[in-house]
Amino acid sequence: IYGATRTLVRAPLQLSGLVIRPSIPELTRAYTEKNFTIINKLNKLNLKATLYSLLPISVIFLIFGKKIIFFISNGKIIAPYWLIVFLLLSIIFYGIWSCFSTILVSINKQKYFSYHYLFFVVASIALIYIFDFKNLEEIAFFMIFPEFIMIFLVYFKLKKINLVG
Repeated sequence: IYGATRTLVRAPLQLSGLVIRPSIPELTRAYTEKNFTIINKLNKLNLKATLYSLLPISVIFLIFGKKIIFFISNGKIIAPYWLIVFLLLSIIFYGIWSCFSTILVSINKQKYFSYHYLFFVVASIALIYIFDFKNLEEIAFFMIFPEFIMIFLVYFKLKKINLVG
């Protein structure tokens, strides 16, 4: 249930990625030219595109998610409402920090966030095992934290190296 629901709920991220990934070459060019005005414009445009693609579809999933998942699974999967809610929060947070990180990816500086992300995800999974959570909603709830923390981590890394206005 968790995997199928997560896969369907993450569909808006694919749309978001289609919109922001083409900006990578332009961000790279702007960075090499030290054109921070263009970088800031593209970052803001990417964030708007991410939110405009994630939020409306997330609202649709909030309202009709159980029915959509039931229909797509041919009546085999009944996803709990809070599982959908927590997974949606997770993908919205992921979408935001992933959008922020696009400039770092464009200049090959994934090291500023990749190891942190790995640490936070592993820590969340470890806590799930330590507290012996078996409920899907509890597991999905714990998976929100790495995504939420990463928003701030990536944003402040960008601030530190003067890549966000």
